[in-house]
Amino acid sequence: PTGCPTSPSSSGYSRGVPASYPVMNDSSFARIFFFPLSSRGGAVFLTVGTGLLTLALTLGPVGRRDPRLYLFAAAAVIVASYLYRVTEETVTGSERAPGFQPDDWEEAGHDLMRYLGGLLVAFLPVWFLLVYALMEQRDHLEQRDFRTALGVCVLVGTAYLPMALLLNGFTLRFATPFNLGVGLRGIRTMGADYAFVCIYFLIGHAAWGLLYPYWVRETPAGVNSARLTAAAVTACVALYLSVLQMRALGKMYRKHHAALGWTLGNDA
Repeated sequence: PTGCPTSPSSSGYSRGVPASYPVMNDSSFARIFFFPLSSRGGAVFLTVGTGLLTLALTLGPVGRRDPRLYLFAAAAVIVASYLYRVTEETVTGSERAPGFQPDDWEEAGHDLMRYLGGLLVAFLPVWFLLVYALMEQRDHLEQRDFRTALGVCVLVGTAYLPMALLLNGFTLRFATPFNLGVGLRGIRTMGADYAFVCIYFLIGHAAWGLLYPYWVRETPAGVNSARLTAAAVTACVALYLSVLQMRALGKMYRKHHAALGWTLGNDA
């Protein structure tokens, strides 16, 4: 896209990138699976993120203020910043999870906006359907056809989400994924590797979609051992899988960056 700084030399991913880097070039399954714990920064991220989300999923309103809003906001900034740094470090060749603390907390806020932008664009049909259901107030969510349409939109959105996050991360903008021509050409270029990355995202969304409604919400509300356990396990699994997702995303771009031809000031 015009003005799209998505080459390694013109984006935040500024160090040298070789022309080919297989998505699955790690020497063992253990090296892939335990990547989130490959550094102290990764362990700290999982601990802090799990703690914040556990409290947010457990606590209720306190007085006139709801502490969950602040906990979710803090978790969102930390998570979005860290996940984008996982992709950046992977693109530059690092085999270890990045440190926990970002170089600039203001930039961490920008990472959050870019991550939210990716979610907004990828799942735009889902948001439209949900808003429509709320405005109509005719129990659309209880209708089988409506839920089927919603599920299809979620699947399509999950398939486009890796590209949406990649585009926003490299352009350092909020809504680059609206340029569907660039996004779809990129998906076609990356082919089977992109499909492989989508599996990571599908597994992550499926894990959250099963654990939260069928375990966390089924436990008694408030601070109790059952709720704390369910919330902590769900949060940790979601964060762990998110790190693996962004790691795979970085490897995919590292392999295909030359073929994508995303360069500053040129149409992709």
